Amino acid sequence: LPDGTIGIDNQAFSGYKNPFDVLHIPSTCIDIQLTGDTIGIKDFQVAENNPLFSARDGILFSKDGTELIMYPSGRHENTVIIPEGTKKIGEWAFSGIDFDSIVFPSSLEWIGMNAFSGCYNLTSIHFPEGLWGVDAYAFEGCRNLNAIEFPDTLQWIGIGAFSECTSLQYIQ
Repeated sequence: LPDGTIGIDNQAFSGYKNPFDVLHIPSTCIDIQLTGDTIGIKDFQVAENNPLFSARDGILFSKDGTELIMYPSGRHENTVIIPEGTKKIGEWAFSGIDFDSIVFPSSLEWIGMNAFSGCYNLTSIHFPEGLWGVDAYAFEGCRNLNAIEFPDTLQWIGIGAFSECTSLQYIQ
């Protein structure tokens, strides 16, 4: 995106059929509303002097690296490993992205609304100790999810957090 761009709306690339290999976020961009399944982005790059955003291994993060804002939907990985130091997974960050398993860091404290909604291939979740909240609809529609292990530190599960998880059989 060109310098001077200040925001990207969630429908900005709606209907665009060709995936982006790289989406460059300029230093002037201070508002990103994209959802996880947006146009097959393989990597995010962020201008070093952007005041709010950064990229780690092509993943979009807050400037300080504590919030994972958006995972690139164009990556085709069986297992997603979220980097240590990540405290929050943002709203819609992985929504609609297909992967089989996820490894959460021990630093994780919060999972945002709709963060993993529609991740159909996800089969099990083991949350780390230290996680205290799973927001509304965070895993909605993960229809192959069959097992969840919650930590003792969990204090909040939002409305519909696991709704439409029709294969769910084991909760600990």
